[in-house]
Amino acid sequence: MRHLLLILTVVLWPATLLAQDLPAPEPAPSAEETARDRDYLTGLIEDNLSGAGRQIRLDGFAGALSSRATFSRMTIADDEGVWLTITDGALAWSRGALLTGRIEIAELSAKSIDLARLPVAAAEAGATPEVKPFALPDLPVSVRIGKLHADRLSLGETVLGEALAVSLDGALDLAGGAGNAKLNVARLDGPRGRVDLTGSYANATRVLSLDLLLDEAKGGVAARLIGLPDDPAILLAASGTGPLSNFATDIVLSTDGVRRVTGKVTLNETPSAKGGAPVKGFDLALSGDIDPLLPVDYRGFFGPEAAISAAGARQASGMLDLSALRVTGAALDLQGSARILPSGLPERADLRLTIAAPDGGDVLLPLSGDRTLLRRADLVMGFDAAKSDGWRLDGRITRLQRADASLLSLRLSGSGRIGRPAGGAPTVGGALTFTASGIDLSDPGLAAAVGPFVTGKTTFFWRQDRPLNFPAIAVIGRGYGLNGRLAIDNLADGVDLTGAATLRHADISALSGLAARDLAGTVTGQVEGSYRVLTGAFDASAQITGQDLSLDQPELDGLLRGTSQLAASARRDETGLTLRALNATARALQVTAQGMISSETGEITAKAALADLSVLGAGYRGRMDADAVLSIAQGLRHYSLDATASGLGIGQPEIDTILAGQSRLTLRAEDREGRIALQQLSLENPQITASARGTIEGALRRIALSARLANAALLAPGFPGPVTVDGTVTDDGAGYLVDLRGTGPGGSAATVAGRMASDFATADLSLTGRAETALANAFIAPRSINGPLSFDLRLNGKPGLPALSGQVIANGARLVEPTLGLSLEEIAAR
Repeated sequence: MRHLLLILTVVLWPATLLAQDLPAPEPAPSAEETARDRDYLTGLIEDNLSGAGRQIRLDGFAGALSSRATFSRMTIADDEGVWLTITDGALAWSRGALLTGRIEIAELSAKSIDLARLPVAAAEAGATPEVKPFALPDLPVSVRIGKLHADRLSLGETVLGEALAVSLDGALDLAGGAGNAKLNVARLDGPRGRVDLTGSYANATRVLSLDLLLDEAKGGVAARLIGLPDDPAILLAASGTGPLSNFATDIVLSTDGVRRVTGKVTLNETPSAKGGAPVKGFDLALSGDIDPLLPVDYRGFFGPEAAISAAGARQASGMLDLSALRVTGAALDLQGSARILPSGLPERADLRLTIAAPDGGDVLLPLSGDRTLLRRADLVMGFDAAKSDGWRLDGRITRLQRADASLLSLRLSGSGRIGRPAGGAPTVGGALTFTASGIDLSDPGLAAAVGPFVTGKTTFFWRQDRPLNFPAIAVIGRGYGLNGRLAIDNLADGVDLTGAATLRHADISALSGLAARDLAGTVTGQVEGSYRVLTGAFDASAQITGQDLSLDQPELDGLLRGTSQLAASARRDETGLTLRALNATARALQVTAQGMISSETGEITAKAALADLSVLGAGYRGRMDADAVLSIAQGLRHYSLDATASGLGIGQPEIDTILAGQSRLTLRAEDREGRIALQQLSLENPQITASARGTIEGALRRIALSARLANAALLAPGFPGPVTVDGTVTDDGAGYLVDLRGTGPGGSAATVAGRMASDFATADLSLTGRAETALANAFIAPRSINGPLSFDLRLNGKPGLPALSGQVIANGARLVEPTLGLSLEEIAAR
């Protein structure tokens, strides 16, 4: 309404300078006038009233210079788009009245108004402690709208939770600091519904009159918004007349024709003891049988005689005095009082809460989600500066039960001091302790991790304009504990957390259920630093020490036997991530890393040394050293790895033979829009050389492979000579295209071609070639076979013998079985 008045004042006042209010009919506006009207309103309305997050657009405007103006369409948009559309609008007004300081509108109407959603709320100025008296705006002109009408006002689903349409009628009169308003809204679709509002107020007399009636049939919007079960018919009435110094409003709420809640809200004023602005007081008293307004299961909580009462006052200084608060029901008794200073700290506070069933049984709490049962809850909090600066808190919950958890007992207690030194900043400090016992969680893994009890304690201290400090925090559970400190600051700009913590867990096997694998060992850890919640910036260091850790992986468990440590120090800010240092040690392993990266540039380097691979388990041997680099240039990530090894062995004789001596591994790759592109991969030692080079061609990633075994006799004694493999593997996004060729001693050759699925679950490959049967002798000793063979095979389906078809042909082969003294000559097999 405020924006509407601004529009009327800005638009219509200048128009009176160009026209007079004549009784004779005015000619219809010309095309030139209509165009001028459009330009005029665009300048005054769209430019002056549009702003950050709001834009007004008016189309088809006509008659700015006449006593009746119309427009075909008006839209108001914010940063997310148009939220209000008005079509076929009309404004009938008196230009002569404007010259005498009055805006008289005989009609303000529209054929349809479409409120698709509520606008994005603009940021509001912060509240002030001073109380500002209520007053209507003192406009430079009086405003009278004789008729406010809309044939159809459509509300989008997001406005009230369902799409609906209503008609709108009303009137408005604002003049000289006084106002009268009338509004009638009737639903056009769905269940019957109506809202009637009549009100008036005058600054001079400070008399307020209010009459509100909401009447909806069963299944209406109001019942659904309130959350009443079965969406009953609802009738809400509020009425009252009187000066603000002693104004009372009677309230009645009925459902399905039965009165449920009645009460009164009273506003009053009393003179200030110091002769200043009067003290604004209030009284609230509501009572009734609200059980029918709740789901059946929850009706025992409030019972048939629920009541709420409150009385208080707020002074001009901003001090709030809540002299009495009482909420009662069958299982609820809440009472208290408080006196809150303008600083937000209490001068006095007394709160007492009890939740318990009259028969001593369980109470079903009226909470959303899973059913929550409670045997009893008690809470007492008290403070009175007139007696001392000490505060106290004591609470207890007995037998809390939910579907996913239950708790036998929870005890909360606290005490401390609230100080207001003369001429100094106010302070609050104290200690809080809690003990939860009889914890039973339905998730076995979580239950084992948390344990049957948790207890904790913390001290805290706050001083005005300083951080909130928790200098000592301690939490203890079965087998684990945490000690630390925490400071919370900068709530307006992002919430800064600064602190340190030490965590210890005597047996991490309790975490096996959460990890979905068998764990064992002891862990201690320390972390210290700062973290900004809003941006994710941090500056921290951490150290974790493990003793005889087991993660259910044999090689890793062997490496972590004994003492293992991980220490890191890093910072993340607007410049990027800086890894000052990372050090990890575990038996024969040592890893270090450091560096700095951002989205566009930087480098992190790492070194790893595993001095003795035998710690991984039986069969492993040798030493390995590696250097790795992650570098970023112009936003592109590059990865490199250089590793050397000597005397490698994994416990498999044939592979150990190939890995003997010095080996060198080189890897180069880069990240291109989330896809890893292999540039170079090579392995070299005295027995074997292998390399792979990658290229990207549009959506295709192609890898060229090349490998050479210096002497096949290492695997097949009696067949000296090199073995080579060359070809390509192409990733086309749907799988891998394979094209490989190999050659070996004695004229052996093979070709593999076809397709493999990206997860290697299926294959469609052809395998053709020729070889010597003696190549298998190393694997079938002491038996031996000699002679040529050829093969033409197809692998179609899940890799394995059932998916293999084709033929293998051997002619003139000779098989010797020395243990049986058997020799077969001229074997032919197909």
